[in-house]
Amino acid sequence: MKHLAAFLAALAFALPAIVHGQPGPAASAPAKRRPWEDAPAETRALWRQHQQAIARVDLSDDTRRQVFVARGGPGPEEYHAHPTTALLADGKTIYCVWNIGHGGHAGPMARSDDGGLTWKRLDDTLPPNFVNFKNCPSIYRLADPEGKERIWVFAARTLIDKENPRPIAGRHQGFMPRIMSEDDGRTWRELPPIGGPLVKDDPFRCIMTFSSIVRLEDGSHLGMFHRGSGIGEEGTLQVLQSITRDGGVTWSEPVMACDGMQLDGKHPCEPYVFRSPDGAELCCLMRENRRSGTSLV
Repeated sequence: MKHLAAFLAALAFALPAIVHGQPGPAASAPAKRRPWEDAPAETRALWRQHQQAIARVDLSDDTRRQVFVARGGPGPEEYHAHPTTALLADGKTIYCVWNIGHGGHAGPMARSDDGGLTWKRLDDTLPPNFVNFKNCPSIYRLADPEGKERIWVFAARTLIDKENPRPIAGRHQGFMPRIMSEDDGRTWRELPPIGGPLVKDDPFRCIMTFSSIVRLEDGSHLGMFHRGSGIGEEGTLQVLQSITRDGGVTWSEPVMACDGMQLDGKHPCEPYVFRSPDGAELCCLMRENRRSGTSLV
């Protein structure tokens, strides 16, 4: 249900619609196209072969399945992007968060009380510094070993000065900023970022925060994220993992799960982990960010 809701929410965000903007920091510029066409001919041919083998499901004309969570428009503050959702235990309450612009600032949140049929914006109920969170806020419902549930929203980092953050005295800054609710989303508070200052050697330095969190057999949770290799334009991407044993409050030192340097020039990113039908194995899908083929597993 959660993943279906996320898919439908993403579909609704992708459709053109009328203006429904919210004030906030300047949005990021649209993403640049990656020139995969410059690759060798044999590489381009293989890429096309992979592309043609992918099954596609197009629901863009099936308006009966579509519900608008936020209507977009032509302005930079009207580009609603990268939604994620969390379904509560009642099976019908859904929270959705997203950012403004491609990889831009956070701020928006909406709640549905009827399984995604209608939505209410909650932006004004959130901690003020949430609008200064950067890139793909991701929402999760996690339970600690005692069974206490919390809803978390993580993001990649806080905005830096040149990105025009909203002025807030003494605001938290760092990698993986977060807000949390302990009452099923009725109230929210900000906690210090998981990572430290915005420096290259911080262990939680990332391009995107946890793009996947999965519960392990011992009740802990495994979170996965990706970052740049930190060696300039010739570098690659790396996927890391961290574990929380208290329902998301504290996280272990990240360790490498997949290094693009070992993948013949491919760039692994945005990992998603799911469990096998028998529950015995975990599988991780990773986007190949150079567009040189299909996803990595």
